[in-house]
Amino acid sequence: MLNLFIIGNLLHGSYIQGLKLVLNEIFLYLKLHRIEAKIQPNNLKSINLVKANKFAREGYSKNYLQVDRVWRDHERWALTYEHWIKSSLLQHSGLDPMVALAFFNRFFVKRFIFRVES
Repeated sequence: MLNLFIIGNLLHGSYIQGLKLVLNEIFLYLKLHRIEAKIQPNNLKSINLVKANKFAREGYSKNYLQVDRVWRDHERWALTYEHWIKSSLLQHSGLDPMVALAFFNRFFVKRFIFRVES
């Protein structure tokens, strides 16, 4: 499981580009087949972020996760390797790899909390 907690505003597509970098790592280097996102329905910024990166809405989970001592519903979004390749995120990301890596290290490492469970 990979949890991303977005802090701050989505400015000038920077989070969209940052997630593209994360997806490159996930699919090309970690060789994962699928990534999922569970998002509260009222969190429009995160929903727009996954939509912009071609995630597909797969369902709705009632009382999925307890947040602030209240059980919250979540939408389920997912992206598979095959769909990612077809959507041409890698070929048409428009990112210079060195500039993107520097940007990612400066702005995203402090804003994302990663938790990987096996």
